[in-house]
Amino acid sequence: MKKSRIIAILCCLTMLFSVAACSKEGGSGGQSATGTIDTSNGEVPYEGGTHIYNYTSTGKNIVEGATSDYKIVYPADFEADESTAADEIRYWIEESTGVRLEKVTDEGLTYSSDSKYISVGDTTLAEQAGVTLTEDVGYSGFQIKTEGDSIFLIGETASGVLFGSYELLYRLVNFRTYSSDMSVCDEKTSIELYDFDITDIPDFEYRMTQYGFVRYNETTANRMRMNQEGDVWISVGGNYWHNTFKYLPPDDYLEDHPDWYDSSSSPQQLCFLAHGDDEPGGEAEQLYNTFLTNFISYLDANPDIYNITITQEDVNVWCECPACNAQQEKYGTDAATIVQFCNKISDGVKAHYEALGQTRDINICFFAYHKTETAPVKLVDGEYQPIDDSVICRDNVSVFYAPIFADYSHSFYEQENSNVATTLEGWRALSDKLYLWIYSTNFSYYLYPYNSFNSMQGNYWFALNHGGSYMFDQAQYNNYNSTGWGRLKAYLNSELQWDASQNMNDLIDEFFENYYAEAAEPMRELFNMYRTHFAYIEEYLGVGGAIGGRYYGSEYWPIGTLNAMLDKIDEAYAAIDSLQRTDPARYSTMYDRICIESIAYRFLKINNYSSRFTASDLLAEQESFRDDCERMNLTKFSESSDISTLWTEWGI
Repeated sequence: MKKSRIIAILCCLTMLFSVAACSKEGGSGGQSATGTIDTSNGEVPYEGGTHIYNYTSTGKNIVEGATSDYKIVYPADFEADESTAADEIRYWIEESTGVRLEKVTDEGLTYSSDSKYISVGDTTLAEQAGVTLTEDVGYSGFQIKTEGDSIFLIGETASGVLFGSYELLYRLVNFRTYSSDMSVCDEKTSIELYDFDITDIPDFEYRMTQYGFVRYNETTANRMRMNQEGDVWISVGGNYWHNTFKYLPPDDYLEDHPDWYDSSSSPQQLCFLAHGDDEPGGEAEQLYNTFLTNFISYLDANPDIYNITITQEDVNVWCECPACNAQQEKYGTDAATIVQFCNKISDGVKAHYEALGQTRDINICFFAYHKTETAPVKLVDGEYQPIDDSVICRDNVSVFYAPIFADYSHSFYEQENSNVATTLEGWRALSDKLYLWIYSTNFSYYLYPYNSFNSMQGNYWFALNHGGSYMFDQAQYNNYNSTGWGRLKAYLNSELQWDASQNMNDLIDEFFENYYAEAAEPMRELFNMYRTHFAYIEEYLGVGGAIGGRYYGSEYWPIGTLNAMLDKIDEAYAAIDSLQRTDPARYSTMYDRICIESIAYRFLKINNYSSRFTASDLLAEQESFRDDCERMNLTKFSESSDISTLWTEWGI
């Protein structure tokens, strides 16, 4: 019975990823990536971005043989991302063909129908050719158009233009990026000129995957078309998140203004109500005025960035002074206080710039997180309504919902996360803007092989159905590399956050085929074993997807299971063995790609079954494990502890 049950579980996992949708594969005649989504698991269709890839052959070539008459043109008054886009187009065309196109500014150039240019960004050539945006493509979107013999890549922002350069390269030379150590293109002797009419607007305007090898590598982030924090958010005292103490540092203000902070002996949060001292000129007014002054200074220092957060400190506590307790009792949540404060700051910012005869577009975002997770709403005739008008978010105040207590082995559509859906519906009654912060690692145990694949795509659909425009996937952000299929997760993040209708199974197949190459079969079998085992322990042992779950003991990971998984690792090594002689550099790269996926299972085996080793064998296993971790730049054991603590525990 159990064997057949496991097979059934695996079948269900496969079905979970079955999505009928058009892919990015296009061709002459073009293709639109608007498909039909399988709703059998409760997920419902959504309205996301626009993905239209129309292009036909012109019968002409950009590169032919070993020559080209084309030049890459970018604005003389360029923004950095426009220049980077031009550089990337030149680099990858040269990688593909060996032909290096000249890169020039638009200064003094004139467009004609037989000009041979690849125009990147807001160039004078685009203006001369009459090429303009025909849709609102937002922060990250773009259009690619052919006019005469020239190609024009345009967007509303330089970031959009940069992201568009990779779409253009995909069409011209089959450029793809799978991870920080693998960007590829086809080898070609010629590149065809297409008549392009492409409009590509991502489902999520802002996209972020917080894996170290993406977060700390700007080139990788660009090529995966992911935003970095500094692209989107104003840094507040070096912090994008959990920054209220950066606006009002206790070291600067606590002594003179103790009522600005909670009642604990060592402050953990601001008291936005200043312990109820709301008299004219009182502590609440002083707190607001000082906060607003500091807030505006950050805006003035970052004139080109639109988004800024006001987020509480990262502890699950709130001020419990009489004023805060009364507020909590009135609204049923501490979130009312931060909504009201953000609204007030929004009003203050508007008034400040109006007094100067200026305007400043700004989006203020607060965290619905821990004590502020629940919206200040009431249920009336089956619909959520605000408790009162004071908690309706201003048009430029957004909710950043971070469901930290969700079960990430299930999507937000499923019963296990019904509280998430309820909470989101509550916030929708207060704001039209939703930013979603989700989690895809075990923050207490980075070496634990955390499975969030079941929920990834469903959660993206859920967010889009609830007005989401920003997706943030927090993983092992402070580890450069990641265990537990982190590279695959980041790749799926990059693809599905751009177009969530893509077939997830197809994306996984493509990743394994290309990233693991000769070792694709055993690595895919290992991945399937990993997924099946998690389905088993959830079904029979009640293990969920909590991000701090302690599911690493022998009762969850029998030694037979671990040995079978490590056997697949050995098969993968054997599959690349010949590369040691034919291509040692590639062998080293492939070895590490396999090795990093062995880390979790080796850790579980050493930690749970040390008694099965002789003393010398155990020491050898531990030292080999340590050496591999150090070589692959795995520096953290958990979010808050260095991996060296494990070496101390082991006595090595």
